[in-house]
Amino acid sequence: MFVGLVPIPEGTPWFYLDEEQSKHFTSELKKEVGPAHFLFEWHEKLIVIAKCAANDDVLVGVDDDFRRFFWVHLTLSGKIDQFPSRYPDAGPVLNSDLVKFFDSYCNVSEGELYPKFKLDQAALLERISATLTDLEQADEIVICSASTHLVARKLLEAIRYSV
Repeated sequence: MFVGLVPIPEGTPWFYLDEEQSKHFTSELKKEVGPAHFLFEWHEKLIVIAKCAANDDVLVGVDDDFRRFFWVHLTLSGKIDQFPSRYPDAGPVLNSDLVKFFDSYCNVSEGELYPKFKLDQAALLERISATLTDLEQADEIVICSASTHLVARKLLEAIRYSV
């Protein structure tokens, strides 16, 4: 169905969807993405093209030119989450990194079915949080929030979604 996409490496839990499956998951995605979510900018153009068999994650393309991709962890709730700017969890995937994305996304060999890069994101979040705390203690910035961790998450989201 989707022409010109890189082949998914063997041994990964990912598979491309046929037209019926794509419509089903795209419909679910559009129910979950509300105006507060960064993906809403492309709401009408989102197409789910691949699914991870190990969890509820999907690969989403924008329209049919497939130069912009996102991974999305569907909530499968059929509605907008109570935290609409954060869920469904999602992030950009560069076209040039698709093979790497498929190949390294799930660490199935260790029985851990989640994106490896989320570990990197968690480490980055901790690093940003610690840096913000250091800057605040040095009186270089003032954080108007009870939680430096929350501010760090907002910064990381802003950076991630601007890619």
